[in-house]
Amino acid sequence: MKPKIIICVSVILLFFFSGENSYSQSPPTTWTYTYLKAQPNQRDNLKLFLEKNWLVMDSIAISQKLIKRYELQINVSESVEKEWDYIVAVEYYENQPYEVIADRFNLIRQNHRTIIVNGFALKDLGRITKSELVRKGKSSQ
Repeated sequence: MKPKIIICVSVILLFFFSGENSYSQSPPTTWTYTYLKAQPNQRDNLKLFLEKNWLVMDSIAISQKLIKRYELQINVSESVEKEWDYIVAVEYYENQPYEVIADRFNLIRQNHRTIIVNGFALKDLGRITKSELVRKGKSSQ
């Protein structure tokens, strides 16, 4: 009976430590965070604009292996004086910044027909408040 327990514990420990090893060796990732602030009473329209335009182009960029993934993050703070309403976050392959894919992404942008939302373009719906290049390392999970 004891050899079975030793084998089980050994397998569990091997699995645990090998997973931690590969996780700790994974390279940090590079993201661009673009913060957007909606015009008064245009928050829902801005979100729809981002979904029909920016995120559609990001989906194409994923299919062309230009970016790894994207996320639309929503500020749910109830503060009246929010600095931003949405973040469009884009993760790049192998820590390459946007400049590496800029020419190819511009082709996607040129071929995309901008979808106007309820008669409004981006300039009517909101504005970019800032953009940041972020490097994410190993988490403490």
